[in-house]
Amino acid sequence: MLTAACLMSICASFVACGHNGQERNSGSNDSLYTLDNIRTVAITDAAKALNMLDTAENRKLIPQYDIYGMKSVIYNNVYNQSAVALNYMRKVYECPECASDTTLLVKTLKTLGMLNYQLGYYSDAMTYLKKGMEVARKTGNVEGEAYFTMNLGFVKSALGTTDEAVRDIDESIALFKQTGAAQRDLYTADNILMACMKKIDLFVSEKEFEKAEKAVAECMEAYETMAKCEGVTKRHLDCRLAETAALRGIVYHGLGDREKAERYFNMVVGTEYAKTPAGTTTVIPCFMYMQKYKAALANLAEQERYYVNAKDTMSEGFIDGVLHNQMVAYDKLGMYREATAVGLRLKVLADSLKARERNGKVLEMMTAYETEKKEAMLRENALKMSQMRLFIYAVGIVCVLLVVVIGIVLHYNKRIRRRNMATVKTIEELMEQKDELLGLHINSTENQEEKNKNSAKNLKKYLSDVNMRIAVKMLKGGADKTVAEIARECGWGSEAEFCRYFEKKYGISPLEYRKWSNKLRNKEQQVEDNEEFKRNLLRNISHEIRTPLNQISGFAQLLTAPGLDIAQSEKEQFNNIIMSQANHMTRMVNDFVEITEYESGKTPLKREDITMRDLFEKMLAAADKPKNGVELKAVKQEMPQRIVRVNVKAMVRMAQCLLDNAFKFTAKGEISLDLTADDDKGVLRMTVADTGKGVSQNNEKRIFERFYKEDTFVPGVGLGLSLVRIIAERMGGTVFLDTTYNRPGTRFVVEIPLT
Repeated sequence: MLTAACLMSICASFVACGHNGQERNSGSNDSLYTLDNIRTVAITDAAKALNMLDTAENRKLIPQYDIYGMKSVIYNNVYNQSAVALNYMRKVYECPECASDTTLLVKTLKTLGMLNYQLGYYSDAMTYLKKGMEVARKTGNVEGEAYFTMNLGFVKSALGTTDEAVRDIDESIALFKQTGAAQRDLYTADNILMACMKKIDLFVSEKEFEKAEKAVAECMEAYETMAKCEGVTKRHLDCRLAETAALRGIVYHGLGDREKAERYFNMVVGTEYAKTPAGTTTVIPCFMYMQKYKAALANLAEQERYYVNAKDTMSEGFIDGVLHNQMVAYDKLGMYREATAVGLRLKVLADSLKARERNGKVLEMMTAYETEKKEAMLRENALKMSQMRLFIYAVGIVCVLLVVVIGIVLHYNKRIRRRNMATVKTIEELMEQKDELLGLHINSTENQEEKNKNSAKNLKKYLSDVNMRIAVKMLKGGADKTVAEIARECGWGSEAEFCRYFEKKYGISPLEYRKWSNKLRNKEQQVEDNEEFKRNLLRNISHEIRTPLNQISGFAQLLTAPGLDIAQSEKEQFNNIIMSQANHMTRMVNDFVEITEYESGKTPLKREDITMRDLFEKMLAAADKPKNGVELKAVKQEMPQRIVRVNVKAMVRMAQCLLDNAFKFTAKGEISLDLTADDDKGVLRMTVADTGKGVSQNNEKRIFERFYKEDTFVPGVGLGLSLVRIIAERMGGTVFLDTTYNRPGTRFVVEIPLT
């Protein structure tokens, strides 16, 4: 007979031993997440055991098929949810290990067959049992073949095909005996006894008592064999004695031999097993067969108290085993009022039980759905963790590339500096060779003046040299004066005369000198700007990259730490922090690349036609969501169908930068975005106003400088407003802080020519 206890025993054995029958810890080095420990926890706290299995699955500490098998055991044995248990066993069956490991496959097919049988899915049960029988037969596992054949007979008996069921049971008994293990192995001997008892039960159900009597001898032989096995307990023997005696009593009662029947029924009553709550279910039918209804009622009352104490009165066992027998006993005793009352109670409970079974099946289906959803979430989390690791690696590669780019920039700056220094030296040497082009060697001139002071012949030359020194200074610093104006102011009769004298004295024309002087001054300024850029870049990189990298590294270590138990909510929080910091680094790198791209180009940006409404909507769509307490207000468009010709990408980027800047410095209130066409000035005007902390009066111009941050505690590298300025200039426009804005906060204005 296939009982719930038998099913629980087989399910538990599925995870209690490995493929070779030895205890297994699934290779985990973590003492908390082993099958032994989780199985121990499941006895007292099944929910905690399930959570531990989820953690072990997420961290890959236990093989997947072991996790599914353990969950199946918990849901079947603890929660009595066979459908959910069956769902997990199907997952075990789908695991690759099940196809390659015959021992695991046999255990899985056994459990699948029994769970389907218990749930009434007889067709599926037969499919799994037949497959198990074929596998056992191919591998020479005679005991496994016997087990599958026996349970196949049990399933057929449930389908009403008694002859086939008996044939399978006889075949299984023969196979069990063929192994020769029945004399020493309790499990094998007990299976033979159960098969014999099931065969008698089948004959009795078909009223074939003569066949049942013949089967009794085989059953008692199996009992004697089982009683001699090593490890058998007195309690187990007493239980099986009561069950076999009850069957024998029923058989002889059916044959009309009341004396023998009563002797065996009394044997059942005399066992210790009959005094237990489980044994009462065997004793009561004996009293009913012997028509000892008062004794039956006394035992029924005792059994009813057991069900009440166990709070299990809403069950088939209570309805069929207690109430139905009470109603029959009262009726046989002529106590019709009591029989009617019990009958009404039986009907109410039967209806309630059917309703509960329907609800239970719905609940079990919901649990199965939830477990499926939970499994999907676990798979999704594992995928996210894998993606997160790849993302962290990608961020690391980007950081390395960024460092390489910075190194190249610094190397290039050094080359520019060396080249500029060489250019300066060459020009200085040239000027020295050309008599005071840069230095003018005042001392040499003064010595010459001393020599020629008293010579009227050299007076004219002396005055010409003084005028030439003045002209050189004016050429170097007076960019607003033309060469003709300088020649006139320095006393030369004409521009041509001045140019001839200048070129004769210094070897280059005045225009060439002015060009070289300005270029040298610009390169000196460029060197200084490059040095400042390098200092700002290194300072911002060291702070803005180190901080998010530390957070990414720290939380990634927490998520992947093998011995740390982290709640799902904390995992999601850590993942969000990692994603936020990684996105911050990505935006920062993009800002560096973008500002370099815009600065490197000199030609105006390409324009395209777009309506003001579409452009405005693209600007709004690119904006991030403001923090709580801040409202992003879109000013209603005038002339929304007006077509303007602009670079859409650049306009959207400027709006995004200005809005991001407003979000950073606005804790509450509103931020407004406006876009208008001013035909009088011929510009397209975009304004972004906020109710934030505002800009200090002294910093109104500095805020557009690269890397400048008025508040160093606000995240960012200080490139947003600089990027807006550079983009606006590439479009021939401007951006400025509106100093006439008389409300709290700031307002930035971008003006781009309409044509």
